[in-house]
Amino acid sequence: MFRIGEFSRIARVSGRLLRYYDSIGLLSPQRIDPATGYRYYSAEQLGRLNRILALKDLGLSLEQVARLVDGKISAGEIRGMLMLKKAELERTLSEEAVRLRHIESRLQQIDEQGSLRDYDVVVKSAARQPYLSVRRTYPGIGEVVAMLRELGLKIPDDISVVGYDNVPDTAYWSPPLTTVAQPTDSLCEASLDLLLELTNLSVDVRAAMRPMRLIAPELVIRASSDFPSLQHIPPA
Repeated sequence: MFRIGEFSRIARVSGRLLRYYDSIGLLSPQRIDPATGYRYYSAEQLGRLNRILALKDLGLSLEQVARLVDGKISAGEIRGMLMLKKAELERTLSEEAVRLRHIESRLQQIDEQGSLRDYDVVVKSAARQPYLSVRRTYPGIGEVVAMLRELGLKIPDDISVVGYDNVPDTAYWSPPLTTVAQPTDSLCEASLDLLLELTNLSVDVRAAMRPMRLIAPELVIRASSDFPSLQHIPPA
């Protein structure tokens, strides 16, 4: 038999933890001296304690651990508990992976630009909004603008129009077209650098793919969109 201090040193846990497990009925002393109040544990109780600690390391609650060590749960219930914990850990890992990519992106901004950009994009949930959607294929943004005018819609009073790729002549339309300008030079340069790294057999492919490099497009705001609070937004 071991007194609580000796047992805690052998098991490498604190006496406070053993007292707590006793208070909730998870691991009680083998004997308590009625005269001194000293708690005594047996060597056989090490097996139960180790199982408690192992199950706790899996992230299970003490209530779940108690049911498991006491054998008051079926194999099917055990599997269900572990599957739920597995799903929870996978979700946490996924969230942390996204957070890691964001951190790597910010570090890259500091390395390349000397500072962080002065604006951030935050995704928030919003209440559902009713809308009318019409799907149709047009050969170009010019045909879209013509269709909107046929419908009697004024740009940008009734509807904002945003193009893509910053086609040069759209700056001279009436009204001039707001557009997303892709940094094609930077994209080509980054693609070539990555291709050269991947073709170098001495470079680990996984190392070449990290950290994530963020090449942000540029939103060029013109008169076709009603963004009164925004001006020309530079690349991130």
